[in-house]
Amino acid sequence: MASTKEAEARPASRCYECGNEAIGACSSCGRFYCNNHGGGRVATNLHGPGMAVAVCHDCYAAIGPAQTAYVNFRLVVGIIFFVIMTILGIMALMSRELSRRHFGP
Repeated sequence: MASTKEAEARPASRCYECGNEAIGACSSCGRFYCNNHGGGRVATNLHGPGMAVAVCHDCYAAIGPAQTAYVNFRLVVGIIFFVIMTILGIMALMSRELSRRHFGP
């Protein structure tokens, strides 16, 4: 572990945008950011399914909308699949009931 003197001698990381003290580094581009210019979270499969990583505002602006569109697309496809399967299930039940009435049990 570094001593206090070593920690004081090391320069603090600075934000890529404004030069304030950095609170983290972007997982996408590696730039340091402060509270005002980063910390947005985006989902990624790099660290396992469903994991989110912190990114700077520039990377969030580039990744965020595409990620939202992908999530919305998956949601719409799931709903359409559910509706089609429900309709097919109802049709199968109706068909079975009609064949029982016509041909008997």
